[in-house]
Amino acid sequence: MFAVGLGPIPYVYPNEVFTIDVRPTALSISVFASWFCNTLVTILFPVFRSIINGYVFLIFCVCCSSAFVLLYYKMPETKGKKLSEIEAFW
Repeated sequence: MFAVGLGPIPYVYPNEVFTIDVRPTALSISVFASWFCNTLVTILFPVFRSIINGYVFLIFCVCCSSAFVLLYYKMPETKGKKLSEIEAFW
């Protein structure tokens, strides 16, 4: 479900909200952050699971819930807007 839901966001969203001159840098940072976080989860999951068993998912639940709240209020909606309107948001 990751690749169908949240997985493509680091590849798609920077292209919608950043101007053409900043896009390559923003996309590079976004993809790096995505790969870094995915690697971190892959490394830390077995460690946390051995320490707190099934409650390890609460850590990810809190992280995802916090990210949802932050992104809901801070990410601009791009549907039906021109690039100049999105640019004014920043």
